[in-house]
Order: sequence, then C-alpha cells, then structure tokens
Amino acid sequence: MNLFRRHLSAAATAMLAAFLVGSTATLRAAAPPPTLTALLFYATDGDGADAPERIADSAGEAKRHDAVLRQAAKVKNFHLIGKHSAAAQARFSIWLKPSPQFPLQLEHTGTTEDGGLSLYWILWQKEPLPIKDRELVKSTTVLTTKTPLVIVGPKWRSGRLIFVVRKDS
Repeated sequence: MNLFRRHLSAAATAMLAAFLVGSTATLRAAAPPPTLTALLFYATDGDGADAPERIADSAGEAKRHDAVLRQAAKVKNFHLIGKHSAAAQARFSIWLKPSPQFPLQLEHTGTTEDGGLSLYWILWQKEPLPIKDRELVKSTTVLTTKTPLVIVGPKWRSGRLIFVVRKDS
C-alpha cells in the first residue's frame, strides 16, 4: 500500500508540474485598464471673459474636438475650463471631475468586440449648500477611441457647458 501511495504521489506531482509548466506558457500579462479623459468646454458667442476658470489648452483639445463641439452647439467659441483623467476599472464606478460643480460618474459595464467600452454614466450637479446633489442626466453608451461621448450640459453664464469624454487607450 505504501508503494502505491508513493507512485500515486509521484504521478500526481508530475501531472501538476506538467500542468503548471503548460499553463504558465499561455499566461499573458493583463492589459492595463483604459484611461478615460473628461473635458469641459464653455461654449459661447463671446470671448469667454465671463469664464475665469479657463485653463490653457496646450494640447489643442478644442481644435481636436472642433467638429463634435460645433455639432453640439452653434456658437463661435469653445473655451476649455476643465480636464480630468482616470483609469476605467471594470465593474467599479469612477468619477471624472473636470469641474467641482459638475462631476461625471461612469461605470464600465463591459467591453465590445471592437475594443469599445460599454458605460453607464450620470452627470451630477453639486449644490453649493449641503443639500442633496442633483442628477442632471444619465444614460448608457459605448465609447471607442474614435467616438467620444458628447454631453450638452446646462446653460451657464452667457453660454452652455459641453462635456467630452474620450477613451485615450
């Protein structure tokens, strides 16, 4: 009986070693989660002087998204006033805060065959007083590197806010 156990143990060890060697050869490093970037634009016919929150657009974001911005709002000027990036973790909510007053909550719910991200999102408006924050709009979308999510936000000062969320990688 003892000899049987030794042979069984040696056979089991050999099978386990073969399995481990075979499985490590097929293991791949997990791809890093995609990065999402939220941009907040102030769309106005004026020069944007009433938006002191403007930030330098050194990366040319307004020019990069000019076509979708012009389709969203028929105005002359688009001023970048907020930008925030975060990694999209599957099944976890992430918060993109291009503005403290208008955070975006996104939940990565899956991946499409072409590499797009299936997202559930909510645009919130933070109240200045400790009153309950408001959901302005919520929906689902598929986000790819070629098609950003464009949200025409509320009227603000003498213009309108426009959010652009893009998948960077």
